[in-house]
This record gives sequence, C-alpha cells and structure tokens, in this order.
Amino acid sequence: MMNQKKLNALAEFGEKSFLVGIEKEALRTDYNGFLSKEKHPECLGSTLTNKNITTDFSEAQIELVSDTYNSVEELVSNLNHLHNIVYSCLENEYLWPYSMPSKLPKDSDIPIAQFGKSNIGIAKNVYRKGLVLRYGAKMQMISGIHFNFSFSPLVINKLFDSNQVKYISKEYLNLIRNYKNFSWLITYLFGFSPICNKDFLNGRYHNLKEFSEECFYIPSGLSIRQGPLGYQSNLQNSIMIDHNSLKNYIKGMKKALTDNYPPYEKIGILQNGQPIQLSTSLLQIENEYYSSIRPKQPIRSGERPLVALKERGIKYVEVRGIDINPFSPVGISKEQIYFLQVFLSWCFCRKSEKESSQGIINNNNNMNLVSQFGLDKNLKINNGVDLVSIDDISIRIFDDLIKVARILDKKNKQNFYATSVLNHLKKIQNKKKHESFILKQKIEKEFNGSAEKLFISLASDYKNYFLKELHIDSKLLKSYQNIARESLNEFEKSNISDEEFINFLKKYNSQITSL
Repeated sequence: MMNQKKLNALAEFGEKSFLVGIEKEALRTDYNGFLSKEKHPECLGSTLTNKNITTDFSEAQIELVSDTYNSVEELVSNLNHLHNIVYSCLENEYLWPYSMPSKLPKDSDIPIAQFGKSNIGIAKNVYRKGLVLRYGAKMQMISGIHFNFSFSPLVINKLFDSNQVKYISKEYLNLIRNYKNFSWLITYLFGFSPICNKDFLNGRYHNLKEFSEECFYIPSGLSIRQGPLGYQSNLQNSIMIDHNSLKNYIKGMKKALTDNYPPYEKIGILQNGQPIQLSTSLLQIENEYYSSIRPKQPIRSGERPLVALKERGIKYVEVRGIDINPFSPVGISKEQIYFLQVFLSWCFCRKSEKESSQGIINNNNNMNLVSQFGLDKNLKINNGVDLVSIDDISIRIFDDLIKVARILDKKNKQNFYATSVLNHLKKIQNKKKHESFILKQKIEKEFNGSAEKLFISLASDYKNYFLKELHIDSKLLKSYQNIARESLNEFEKSNISDEEFINFLKKYNSQITSL
C-alpha cells in the first residue's frame, strides 16, 4: 500500500516535486584507450575548489558535478555543458564511456589525485593512499553515476512542518530502507557493464568467461561493477549498519569509523614519517562506506558528514549503484532520470520494513545474483520469505510504478514518466532489449569481439558531438571559464598548512569520537 497523502502531494507538483543533481566519474584516456599520464588540465580549474569539475580517486579520473534542478531537461543541459567544457580542455584525450576501466598500468603507476598542500588537500590525497592499501588501485578506477535526490520544498512544506527535522529524516530513512530492499531492480535495469579488460582482474580468482583475446564477460550477467569483482568489499559487507533510525545509523557508522581493525593497525598511519592512511579503523571516512544509497546533509567547512547529519538531519539521498550508460553521451539518459524519480517516489510512498542483519545479507546476495545472472530468465531472488522469480516480482513492482508515473505526468500534462516506466518494462519482458545484451551483440558482430574498439569508437563520437555538434552559449562558456579561474585563485590562497597535518587529523577524527 502507498501513502495517499504523499501521492497527492506528488500529483499537485509533478516534476517540480524533486530536486536532482548528478555526479559522473570518467577516466581520461589517450586515443588508444590507455589511461592518461597527464595531470588534471589547469584550464578546468582547481580540483580542490571547483565545485563542478574535480577528480575522484585518480588524477586521470575526472568527476563532473552538476548543479541541482527540478527539471530533467535543465539537468541534462547542465551535464552537456560540463562535458563540453571538459572536452574543450582535453588535448588528444577521451572520456572513457564505460564503468569498467580502460587499459590500466600496474597499481603503482596509477596516479593518485593531488589536491595541494593545505591540510584538507593533504587529507584527500592520504585518504586515497589508504584506499590503495585496503582495496588496490584498480578497483578505485571503476567509474559510475551518483544520483543526488531530494523532494523539493514544495513537497516538504505540503507534507511536513519545516521544523520537523526528525520527522523528515524518518521519512527519508523509510525511502532508504525500501531502496536497499529493491536496489537489485536498478541493477536489473541499469546494469551496463557485463565485460571487462583481462588486465583488470590481474590474477584474481573469478568465474568470468573469455569473450575475446582482450576481455572477459558474464554470459547472462549485467554488471561486473555491481558484482563481487566490482566496487565491493567483503569486509564492508560484514558491517551491519541499519537505517531504522538516524540514531542507529550514526551509532553504526561511528563504530565503523572508530573501531580499530588489526590488519589496518598493522599498516599504521605513518610510513617513514609520511601519512599513508587517515585512520586504522574499518572506515577512514564516511564516504568509504560502499552503500548503494547514503543519507546526506551538506557539510560546512571542516565539518564531518556524520556531524552534519546529527546536527541538521537528512537533506537528500545519494544513490550510488548506477553504471555509466555507454549509449548516452553524458553517461545517463533522460529516460533513466525519469525512471529513478518514479522509483524513489515509490520508495518514499511505500511503507518499509525495519532492517535486520539477515535482511542486509539477503539484499547483498540479491545484488550479486542480479549482477551476475540478470539475463537468465529462470533467475530467482530472495523476497525475505522464499525464492521467487525475479520477473514475477519485478512486474508486480511495475504495477505500482506505472501508477506513480501517471500521477506525476498528470500535473505536467506529459507522458515522460509513464513512457519511461513502460520502456523499462520492455527490458524485463524481452531480455534482448536490454542494453547489456545489445552491448555484447554489438561488440561481437561489429567490432570482432573487441570491447576496446567499441568504447574508443563511442568516445570518439561523443567528443565530436560535444565539440562540433553541441554548441555552448558564449556567455555560459565564459561563466564556466570564470569559475575555473576563480577556483585557481581560491586554491592559491588556501594552498598552505597552518598546522601540522597530524594535529589537524587528530582534530578532524575527534569530531567522530565526541559524537
């Protein structure tokens, strides 16, 4: 059953019910698909202070951060502009259009992102050094889409007293629990990484099949990224952090951020007097927790995310388990964005069950099953009681999703939401319409089994599209250039350490211990 009061609010405001932003990671490569050896282009501004264009793990891994919109058209337009800006600064380079990495050197030759000499900048670099020690550099080179989502003030004010921070957080936690229970559906629909370069595995044990001389694949699978060989941690899967209350979430995260883990203790924080990780705990910082969705609150200067959540509650959620769509120039389609808005609305309107340890284990297992065997028509997943057909349970969910979609469409007198839901339903009804199936077929038939050639071809097409076909307004171009210059000026002013880094780190970590 869905909450009618919430549905009525969505019906009143339609597309204006939401605020959405997107973060997209992408590797810079040369024209042959090898990871770029060049530093982050200076014309894009400072990675520390430019809020729209930065780097993720690697110096060669650009992260594009859109502004926030309640219009899908405006959001995609912003993403287009950001890509245009980036490509205008790239010389002889592409943005890799796929979640799994291109040709990678050995771990020690993958350049870790640099953020300058300020303590914040040093902390960002040290955190990444810690990730290499804990998980290896290659795993960190897997790229994806992060979908930042909240309900607009229109909806919040309609449903709640604006001062009801605790109640609003409670409702977002309801959404999060539902999302975690059904996140396998997002991978089922948006799993676009069934193939990887052989070099990525680097001798790791796996059950993938050989697709060609250069790559492995999962025959009936959808997403290596979301599976056991992807952006995963067996150790983290053992961390039982529930979302039954904000208090519980903060308590669980605090424990993971403060409990020492013997193997990380053995590594230590310093090596030859230089910092190599931020802590010896299970998690160095909050963002190291590889959850499919996170509760978020914008942080103030120097503030820990967990402190922000405790002080001001949940402002939005960050959906993380989304592969780059290789058939979209910006990595995600309008149709996907519409669908995610519908799905998250359904998660919001549907009453959720409380999380349990067994439920968390079931969710992890379901995700692994779908990522590896999603195209198998006989696949069954755990619904909390027994094993059920994934198609049967998906179609039942879609009965609700189409209702939500039509409610959203009614206000705008358009069919964007319903069309998106119905088109995604077709991928369940006919597996040959799924992008992962199409991708494998295209590689085999048009590129003689070379995934690398396909992605280089797509990257070339997208570069031409942004530089030759999609023209950015000169005033808008100038504004982005000004943002880049201002970020460099801000970086120069802040590029100093006013105290010893170790003292800074102690103060930063003490924010968690004092919670």
